[in-house]
Amino acid sequence: MFHWLAFWNDTESLYYLLNIIEKTAKNFLLIQAAHYHEFDQIGNTPVDIAGESNNHESAIILTQHMSSDFDVVA
Repeated sequence: MFHWLAFWNDTESLYYLLNIIEKTAKNFLLIQAAHYHEFDQIGNTPVDIAGESNNHESAIILTQHMSSDFDVVA
C-alpha cells in the first residue's frame, strides 16, 4: 500500500496512514519493507519508489516518519 501511495505521490493518504498506525517496531518494519517484483533483482522500499518516481513530497514524508520514530526500532 505504501509503495502504491509513494508511486502516485498521494501525500495526504501517506500522511494520514503514517499518523494513525500504531508505532511499534513490527509496523515500522512493515511500512519500510522492500517489495520484490518478479522482474526485479533488487527490492524497493516506499522511499525508493518515491525517489525513482521523482515524488519528492512522498519521499520527505516517509523519511521524516522514519527519522521521527527511529526510537521504536532501536
